[in-house]
Amino acid sequence: MTETLSQLSTVFIYAAMGVYAAAFIAFALDLARRGARVTAVEAASVPSAVARRAAVPANAGARTTITADTGGSPRVEAPPSSALGRLSSRISSRIEDDVMNGSVSSTSIRWAFALTIIGFAFHLVATVLRGIAAARVPWANMWEFSMTGTLVIIGVFLVANLKWDIKY
Repeated sequence: MTETLSQLSTVFIYAAMGVYAAAFIAFALDLARRGARVTAVEAASVPSAVARRAAVPANAGARTTITADTGGSPRVEAPPSSALGRLSSRISSRIEDDVMNGSVSSTSIRWAFALTIIGFAFHLVATVLRGIAAARVPWANMWEFSMTGTLVIIGVFLVANLKWDIKY
């Protein structure tokens, strides 16, 4: 009986691996599509940014000071980088809000989460069967430890996605 449960556990863990691999591909497709959308948004905003930059002189916003240590020649100081940082953060947050966190969910991400949940179920069954077959908690050797550890990791990922959007 225990040999049969152990073999069945192995079949379920291999099935979970296959389903996780398919979920990985679906997550990669979603990430590629979101990356393409970000690139399209950035490409659409480049011509207007180039036109604005061409209209502004190169040292606009900079201060010119004459000090004794430069021998009386003017020295141009760049504008503070905090203004650039604020602008950069505003643009990146706008792109992130518009593109990354859109209200429309892609088909590939729905497939990815569905496959991850199915893989988690197979993984859970494999781990429980392994524990029953061994008649102990399934983390006594590295095979069982890695099975149980990855089960916990996937479980935390799925539960955390209920509260936060942590898919990358």
